[in-house]
Amino acid sequence: MQESPSRSDEVAITPTTLEPSVTEPAVAPEPLQLPFILFLLAGLLLSVLIVLANLLIVSAIVKFYRVQTASNCFLLTLSMSDGLIGVLLPVALLLQLAGPPEDGYSAPLCLLPYCALAALSTVSILTTVAIAADRFTSLAQPLRYNNLVTRRGVQRYAAACWLYGLLVGLTPLALTLRQKDSSTGCGLALLDRTAAGALAGLVFLPVAGVMVTCYLYVYCVARTHAKAIQTVEVSLGRSGGGSARCGQTLALTVGAFLLCWSPLCLCLVTQSAWFYDSGTARGWLSLLALSSAALNPFLYSFHSAELRYSCRRLLESVLGRCGVVWWGSVRSGSAAYSTASNIRLCTMATNHTCIIREVCVQGTGSDAVSLYRETVVSTHLGVANPITPV
Repeated sequence: MQESPSRSDEVAITPTTLEPSVTEPAVAPEPLQLPFILFLLAGLLLSVLIVLANLLIVSAIVKFYRVQTASNCFLLTLSMSDGLIGVLLPVALLLQLAGPPEDGYSAPLCLLPYCALAALSTVSILTTVAIAADRFTSLAQPLRYNNLVTRRGVQRYAAACWLYGLLVGLTPLALTLRQKDSSTGCGLALLDRTAAGALAGLVFLPVAGVMVTCYLYVYCVARTHAKAIQTVEVSLGRSGGGSARCGQTLALTVGAFLLCWSPLCLCLVTQSAWFYDSGTARGWLSLLALSSAALNPFLYSFHSAELRYSCRRLLESVLGRCGVVWWGSVRSGSAAYSTASNIRLCTMATNHTCIIREVCVQGTGSDAVSLYRETVVSTHLGVANPITPV
């Protein structure tokens, strides 16, 4: 008979031999919160608006020679810096979405877009104060203005702005290279607080003071001129509100600048703990400051009649090539042609482009001025028919 195995020959079963191999489950990424999604969408929409508006200004100044004046060189520099802000803004948003770097050595790469935005914002701020000084000079020294504000002088000032902006952008980056801790995230929290506060104070506070002073002087001079004009208009039985309109324009210009930049710069200068401890506050205040790049074309460039007309011509040319009809409002006055009738005749044509010219007469007697406006209409429906005046 076969002997039964002894107790010592039995395999010892321990609790560890019964436990299956257990692997730690993968940690699922946290879903994006609704405030952060709204922040990303607002940043992307702002970036598109900044790029399109400033690209239109740059293209109009480069294309049309008659708007390439010394004063418009400031607008060109402003639009270039603001347009680059719109280009870099999605990169900063992407880094904000990616989260903190895995090691301290990647912190400089994480900070690079933010430092570039700081440099471009510095150029934009310095250019806005140059525009204020330009308007101040045109009123304070009208006879010497052409000698004081020259194209070469403006180019030198623009070059100095870009160099100073580069210095402002590289200074926080150089100071941050010493620290390897990346636990605070990817963004403004990595910046050296003392350097960021000092640079914000050196850039924003003097610019705000100079801008307010210049525009106060411009308002006082414009108010004096408006009162003189109003006296003449009252004697002729007319009423004018030039002083109120001028005050509203200047208040809007200065108010938009202070509203956009004051919260962020004051938090940086005072090194507010609430600002640095709250990522939401840093993000929205930074977005508010960068929104000035979208407002600048409407506050500065589009107030110039010649530049506005050049932008309209450029849009008509671009949209005409795309087959889109540019439709604008008709100027007040007597029109020599009926635009609606001409468009009805034009829509009966095929593969035909109609150029409708509107003649508007402003003024009376020897002061009458004829203004012309052309409307391009392209159709693809019937046989080409000529435009007939009504």
